[in-house]
Amino acid sequence: MKTRASFAFVAVVIAIVSLAVFAQNSRKPNGRTKSAPSTTATTPDQVRHSKTVAYYFHGDVRCVTCRKLESLSHDVVTSEFAPQLKTGQLEWQVLNIDLPENAHFIKDYQLVTKSLVVVRYENGRQVEYKNLTDIWRLVNNEQAFRSYVKGEVQAALGKG
Repeated sequence: MKTRASFAFVAVVIAIVSLAVFAQNSRKPNGRTKSAPSTTATTPDQVRHSKTVAYYFHGDVRCVTCRKLESLSHDVVTSEFAPQLKTGQLEWQVLNIDLPENAHFIKDYQLVTKSLVVVRYENGRQVEYKNLTDIWRLVNNEQAFRSYVKGEVQAALGKG
């Protein structure tokens, strides 16, 4: 009986912390695009041309909603932007931020939870990024989710 009570207590604490993080993140202005941090390294491939990268960041623990966010995001990017993916104008990357080599992204993009971040590079340098925080609000409305992600990726591609 004590084990059940302990488990219930831990589950409630996790739920409260998750809600607090979500509430804090949703209070931030969503429409603002932030300048990308200058600390991120570039690859030789990025030096040759401009491109946009759609990053989905997750951790070791992945709930059903988190997997759905990734799946829907991947589907939008791969189905709506197949030509741009083929030419390298757009990339899709899934990264685990719990791995030591990816931990810097938490600070770079001010991540507080699983996130879809669209980053624009010009001549191998990051020039701006946008954390698409509304994916959490729209996860259960697939049409609105698709429209939101498509519009944000199109906007980033249009600036390049």
